[in-house]
Amino acid sequence: FRDILASERISSPGSVIRYRPAISPADSTTYYWRISPDTTFTEGAGFIWSESSFTWLADRTVDQIGWAMADPGQTIAGEFVNILGDSLEENWNFRQTVTDFKITNAVFRDALMPRYEWNGLTYRTQFPWHTRSGLQLTVIDSIDNERWDFNPGGGLYGTTPRSSGDVFSFDTRTPTGRKALMDFIENEIDLGKYVALYSAQRGSSIEYVNDGWLEDESTYGQTLFDVLEREGALEIRDLATLGSVPYNFVFQKGIGRVTEDVAASQTDTIVTLATIRKNWPEGTWRSESIGPATQWNSISTRFDAGAVSASDSCRLLISGAATQRGERTLIEESVLPISATLASTLDISAISPMTYPFLWVELQLFDAAERTVPTLRHLYVDFAGIGDVTINPNLEYAAQDSLQRGEVYRFTTGYENLSAQPMDSVLFEFQAIDVANNTTTLYQRKAPLEGRGRGTVSFELPTDNSTSDLRIQVTANPNNDQPEEILYNNVLTTGVGTKGDPIAPDAKLFFDGQEIRDRDLVSSEPEILLRLRDNDPQLLLNDTIGMNIELEYPSGNRERIYLGDERIEFIPATSTDNEARVFFRPTLTENGLYKINIEAQDRSGNAAGRLALQQEFEVITEQQVANVLTYPNPFSTQTHFVYTLTGNQLPEMFRIQIMTVSGRVVRDIDLLAVENLKIGTHRTNFTWDGTDEYGDMLANGVYLYRVITRNNEGGELDQYDNGTDQFFANKLGKVVILR
Repeated sequence: FRDILASERISSPGSVIRYRPAISPADSTTYYWRISPDTTFTEGAGFIWSESSFTWLADRTVDQIGWAMADPGQTIAGEFVNILGDSLEENWNFRQTVTDFKITNAVFRDALMPRYEWNGLTYRTQFPWHTRSGLQLTVIDSIDNERWDFNPGGGLYGTTPRSSGDVFSFDTRTPTGRKALMDFIENEIDLGKYVALYSAQRGSSIEYVNDGWLEDESTYGQTLFDVLEREGALEIRDLATLGSVPYNFVFQKGIGRVTEDVAASQTDTIVTLATIRKNWPEGTWRSESIGPATQWNSISTRFDAGAVSASDSCRLLISGAATQRGERTLIEESVLPISATLASTLDISAISPMTYPFLWVELQLFDAAERTVPTLRHLYVDFAGIGDVTINPNLEYAAQDSLQRGEVYRFTTGYENLSAQPMDSVLFEFQAIDVANNTTTLYQRKAPLEGRGRGTVSFELPTDNSTSDLRIQVTANPNNDQPEEILYNNVLTTGVGTKGDPIAPDAKLFFDGQEIRDRDLVSSEPEILLRLRDNDPQLLLNDTIGMNIELEYPSGNRERIYLGDERIEFIPATSTDNEARVFFRPTLTENGLYKINIEAQDRSGNAAGRLALQQEFEVITEQQVANVLTYPNPFSTQTHFVYTLTGNQLPEMFRIQIMTVSGRVVRDIDLLAVENLKIGTHRTNFTWDGTDEYGDMLANGVYLYRVITRNNEGGELDQYDNGTDQFFANKLGKVVILR
């Protein structure tokens, strides 16, 4: 990114960012691009770049998207074996390996001293004694260490007349020998080649160094000392004082010293170990994974002409796998005739994308002669890719930030297929995670999605059981439900706050439709109603969780009434009034005082009162009737009748006759006809207005009344003592009209 073609700051709400650079792309050119959040959002980390690249081919349409490696910055992402690649260098090179050799030098003693060892093998030919005293050289190729420069003999380059083979011998006792050696080093050895220079002395009396070495300065303008020092020698000038002692110097022409040794005296032996490098004759480059694909078409390669020669060969291997990390299988193997043609195209349409949605291309490159590697200029793979679905709330988005517990959470987002390839029906996963990591998961599958197609997906989540805020995560194509390469843009994460209901529900208890007071008399077969009402319109009271009923009998026995009991009927709340009803219809066979205890709570866990709801009531199982009272008494306009019935059946007859004090009946009232009678003590809704049978007003004064009852067997109901017998004589009551 040293030469930036375009740079722009983009403001976007996130999700899919679309950008068209203001450039005119050139054909077959690779462009690099990168994107980073603005430094305002990176917490002091500066720009955090994500980088990628593409190669522009003018003859392809927008929807013809293949795969390319056409620039060093792209090919460097492949795997190199024995090949060196660099993102900033155009050409490849074979890696280098090492060669070890050792020169053991001394004044001649026998066939093994001095000696020259190459990779552990002794070469006696490197001391051929073509000169009895002087300096010898072997010149070694730095590409292939097994190639040494050859001396054809005949005194070429000023070597000794007998010198030939792979050793260059110079008699340094003479000015012409020294001048020839200087010329040979400076002019005849190619740049970069390794040179092993070492002394040769057939006897101690034969000196290869003399005063003429320094006198060459005036004759030739330089000395052998100068030439070797320019190649990196540090100890060569010691020979001016030490004299003709064993000396070894290994250097790389024009680059510098590899190693150097000089003996302290003529009788010493020196051992020089040298490590030099050479190119491998072969190497491999393997691409990154290519795909996934729904159709394979072709592979095109082109090599640079610079390093291609007749000795170069290339084998192309295609491997495939079902997944990017799956076991690879060799599918095809071809020989590319790169020495004859630099560009090749292979038809790979027969490869099944169902079996091998991912491919790898491997290039095996060979050059045993030149040991130079041809550089790949481009690798194009033409194939039909797969869809790439992404969640894109910029298209559509709706979701609550907070809601009341029990309210339905509704979520909607847009999504689109970023590729030109159609997709099968798209699966979506919705997850709601609470603070305890409890997860609720919903799934929804949408219709197939065409290339560049768009759609929306919605989820509804009841929050009845939510006890904390929720983290929401929606994933398109979860677990790679269908093949897809890019997955990081498939997830949207948000959150929603949930508020609970802090208000307790209201609970009321009714017996046969009426509220009673403690110890009131009720039917032996009462209909007991628990009415539970809550102000939360979201969490309807639609189950019996948290409800407990216990009945205590006059005998002291306690019975837990389960909500599945056949005597229980539960009517759940079905509207925003949020009222649930529990009917308990027991048959009570004991006379005496009962106690019912009820615990209830709403869906938020709020109890209906700090203590259990309790009610005491009395039951008389026999059918009886108590004295009937009037209220008010005296009265001026109207009066009610207060009656008490026991048992569980209403009488067949219940009449009240109003009489004058002389016993004449002036009004006969059939309570069964005018009143909805109930077991227990009740005040009638019916009122007597002080009129006779004909509707005429009776005069002020005292009137008598009596109660006539019959059971279903025709007998009179037994008398129930309600403590009012002192107000009655001969079962006759008194009522006073006072207007």
